[in-house]
Formats: sequence, structure tokens, C-alpha cells
Amino acid sequence: MGYDEHLFSLKSKIFVLSIHSEIRIKASIKDAVGTNMDERARDLLLNNEVTLNGAGNGASSSNDCVIVVVSHNNAGARTIGAINKLDVPIKVSIDMSQSVKVHMTPTNGKVTKIIPPHEIRYMSSIVIEPDTAGASFHYKFTSTELNNSKINDENLDNE
Repeated sequence: MGYDEHLFSLKSKIFVLSIHSEIRIKASIKDAVGTNMDERARDLLLNNEVTLNGAGNGASSSNDCVIVVVSHNNAGARTIGAINKLDVPIKVSIDMSQSVKVHMTPTNGKVTKIIPPHEIRYMSSIVIEPDTAGASFHYKFTSTELNNSKINDENLDNE
């Protein structure tokens, strides 16, 4: 079933899907490796959180984007995302490398992504080390408006 004797997953599973239908359906299962499904799922979850609770404490805004910082207080974690406010794509770079005593993705604390018009993108997650005095989260960001010929989101992650 995909688990060893200690119930550790032998192969990563991106999600579990349960379908209930009154009519007969046919489903095909394909390998999601190589797709952007995990990133899009993070985008959807972040969008839902921002829709329900706002951009969070520590959010920043410029003329073309909003950086959202969603806190998960019980876990000592934050999810960072970017919202494009324009009608054209933008390139957003976030540098969190000056943060102290935190674990983050990517581990170097720097991420760059292309954000399509009026969309939100997951950028990073950070976890503050538990019971650690002096831990702090800091970030700087830049955003640049792009013309349509420069849209290629695939190769910019964790630039």
C-alpha cells in the first residue's frame, strides 16, 4: 500500500482524493512528479487563508504587489506569498537571509518567482526554532513589471 513496516511512506503522496458520486465514473491515476501540482496546491491554500483572514501581520505593499505573511502561531511558522495587483505579470524577489534562528524554504532565504496578473503565489515558509531567544524574521522584497514575452515561471523558483 506504499508504506513500510513502520508506516513510513515509501513513495511521496501529494494528496488523497475521495470522490462520491451517484453515477459511475472513471478515474485515471498518473504520476504527478514533474507537474506543478504541489505549488498550485500551496497557492490555493494560501489564497484561501488570505481570503478568510487577510494578508497577516508583517504584510508589505508596493504599487504592483502585496507580500502576505500568514502566521501559524501554534506551529511557530509563517507562510509567505505575493499577490500581483497589476494587469501584467511581475517578477517578485524576496530575501529573508537576514532572519535569525529560523528554518526556511529555500534554505538560503532567497526566492524569485513570476506572478501572473491578479494572482497569488506561494513564495516560502519559515519556522522559528522553538524556545529560542533572539529568533527573528526579516525580509526585503523587490518587484518588477514584465512584458508578456518574459513569462516563464518554471525556471525562476529559488533563483
